[in-house]
Amino acid sequence: MSDSSTFTHQLESGSNEPDTTVIEGQRCRRHRNPNGSLGGWVAETAYVAPTAYIGDNAKVLDNAKVLGYAKVLGHAKVFGTATVCGTAKVYGYARIFDNARVLDCAQVLDNAQVSGNAWISGTVKVYGYARIFDNAQVLDYVKVYGHARISGYARISGKALVYDNAQVYFNAWISGNAWIFDNAKVSGNTWIFGNARISGNAWIYGNANVYDNAQVSGNTWIYGHARIFGHAQVLDYAQVSGNAQVSGNTWIYGHAKVYGYAQVLDHAQVLDSAKVSGNACIYGHAQVLGYARIFGYAKVLDYAQVFGYAKIHGKAELFGKADVSGNSRVFTLGRLTSRAHVTNGIRGFIA
Repeated sequence: MSDSSTFTHQLESGSNEPDTTVIEGQRCRRHRNPNGSLGGWVAETAYVAPTAYIGDNAKVLDNAKVLGYAKVLGHAKVFGTATVCGTAKVYGYARIFDNARVLDCAQVLDNAQVSGNAWISGTVKVYGYARIFDNAQVLDYVKVYGHARISGYARISGKALVYDNAQVYFNAWISGNAWIFDNAKVSGNTWIFGNARISGNAWIYGNANVYDNAQVSGNTWIYGHARIFGHAQVLDYAQVSGNAQVSGNTWIYGHAKVYGYAQVLDHAQVLDSAKVSGNACIYGHAQVLGYARIFGYAKVLDYAQVFGYAKIHGKAELFGKADVSGNSRVFTLGRLTSRAHVTNGIRGFIA
């Protein structure tokens, strides 16, 4: 709901009371603040506790409530059936409306809006042009600012930050010291926690988890039941999905894809247009790049490299400093060790 209405501050005709007026068709009176000063306007249908403070230009309309020691200042407006209570502070040009709740020591300021059935509590700070709506909950020490949007049944807690043009929606949960920023989107039943950082145009959805010190950026997609953790980084246009796990100090970037039940661990890298799937495992300092495909129960470890259009599958294992390139194919129970080098045309079982 946008605040596009024009406030009309005209005294009622015939009224002898200088502290009454009609605003948006509602008879209003000035609130008497705890310090004895005359404050802002309060509709006859609204309620403001004697302990609350309403600034000169602030408004409390409709069936809204301002309770406890809450403050509504500046040009802020509380309306609908919204409630502001505790020692909460709403100021600037902020708008609290519908059935929204701003509780405890929370602050909403600038041009921020809280609406729907949203709850803001703890020492949360919502500012800039941020919007919190639907059934979203923002708790604890969270900050939401810029043009960020929190909606659906999303929950933001801990010391998390959501800012810039980031969006968190559906049943997503952001907690700990996680940051969501730039144009990133987090949705579905995802959980982002720890010191995770989600940025760029990244989209995290489904039942994916990103946590610890993991970073996801660029135009990446993380979805399904994928897990990104440790110090892993997923960048550029990479995708991680299914039940895949990416952890340690790994890098997944370019147009790489990791899916199925695949695991990429330690210091391994998957890049370019490479794909790792099935129950494959890439670990150590191994690299998979180019258009290479690793699938089945294959393992690539140590300092091994797979590139070009090579395919490693079945129960094949590459380790040491082995490299496979070109259109090579290693499968079944094949094992390549030490400094083995395989180029174009190799097919079938290699032992």
